[in-house]
Amino acid sequence: MNKNDLIKLKEFILKNRQLNLFFDNKDIEIFHKYMKTLIDTKSNILFDPFVLELSCHKNIYNRFIQPYLNLSYEELQSYILNKNNTILLEQYFHDHADLINPDNQLYKNALDEYIKKIMANKSLYDSKWYVHYLLNKTGKLNNINIKVATVTKLTFLTHHFNWNNPIKLSKHKEIWQARGLNFKNANSEGIIINIANHYVHNDIDGFQSYLYNLMHTCFHEMAHTLQRDKQDFKAVDYKILKENYIIAYDPKIYHQYHCFFNAELDANLVGFDMLEKEVNTTDYLPFDGFSFRQQIINDRALHTSFGMSVNHDKVTDYFDQIIINHPVLSLTGYLGLEYNGQGKRRTLNDYFAELANRDVSVTDYLYKTSPDFFNTVNHITYNIIKQYTPEELVAELDLAVTIKDYKLLNNAIKQEIDEVSANIILIKKGKIIPSYYDILNEYNTNKLNKAETYLKTIKPNYQLRLIL
Repeated sequence: MNKNDLIKLKEFILKNRQLNLFFDNKDIEIFHKYMKTLIDTKSNILFDPFVLELSCHKNIYNRFIQPYLNLSYEELQSYILNKNNTILLEQYFHDHADLINPDNQLYKNALDEYIKKIMANKSLYDSKWYVHYLLNKTGKLNNINIKVATVTKLTFLTHHFNWNNPIKLSKHKEIWQARGLNFKNANSEGIIINIANHYVHNDIDGFQSYLYNLMHTCFHEMAHTLQRDKQDFKAVDYKILKENYIIAYDPKIYHQYHCFFNAELDANLVGFDMLEKEVNTTDYLPFDGFSFRQQIINDRALHTSFGMSVNHDKVTDYFDQIIINHPVLSLTGYLGLEYNGQGKRRTLNDYFAELANRDVSVTDYLYKTSPDFFNTVNHITYNIIKQYTPEELVAELDLAVTIKDYKLLNNAIKQEIDEVSANIILIKKGKIIPSYYDILNEYNTNKLNKAETYLKTIKPNYQLRLIL
């Protein structure tokens, strides 16, 4: 039977499940042929992916599946969850880990029972299906479909596994040291979870630590996918754009200074948010969820502290060298605002001239723009400002600078002040690790003082412009 025909039929049935539709003879023929094949091969119809998916909906089950089973919808659910079918159920989840659909109530009920049993035994021999379950569920919640693979020592030693194209793990040796890998290239994209690496920590720290780290790794890698799709990330997208070019042109820098990258800091924090949501909305953990929640609070504080203490200018410095060596990058989007054709950061007046030449003018920026564009231009503007001392900045602001240009500078500096002030509030409220308090307080206070000095320095010129 043609698999595509079956998929189309299933999608059509599910889409129109609330309507009393009659399908044409071709659809009915496809369906009956498929069900007859299952019966003829003595397959267990209940655990067929197509049947199980449709059985989620009572009206569809009664109309299409029930005539072949002679079970009421209520009897169906009881049968699937019957202890005598545990082996069948477990085999199904192993064989079809990539098809698990958390929206299907039958899947959900069965999975809950299965997860509870395995968690109660404190064994994640079945980590493979659990990883697929966790990432498939999270992906569906965020409207993302992504390939998922797990790596064991055997997989690594054989150097490849098959997706659409073989991925040579010998070219991704960092996966053996890392807990997970998220990548996109010309051939494919996906998430690889290194179960073997986690097993080592299970032996050292115990099952609870193993499960915690495995779950966070899954969510951390999913956060990278969200970053790529520009959804739900805390770090500034423009900074991550620069980091992606560093990874592309000098991956050694990324591996050496991995923890300094905004994308990693952000993925950690988003990962903790996802982990917290999973813990708060499920009940399959074989121990009190309080210990997990407390660990999330502690780790979030640690990573927030580290993120605030990292000098992100280091990453910018690395990118500055890359764009000088590859000035063609300055021809693209936002990078062309900050850098000229030689790959050097623009002077202030050159920057204003480039803004004026863009289709999106300063006027659009001030009055019509989206928040994302507004924040990014402010960030770029502050990068331009930081080249100068306060005195040099004033000297650069000649009479050719318009009132709109001053507003742009004013907004950029105020955004920096707001961001740093927000950090200081977190510090004062104790949302960080206590040992970081002094260094973070000093580091952010210095940044705040510098931004406020810029603001005070340009204020007289700004007010003069208002008069003129």
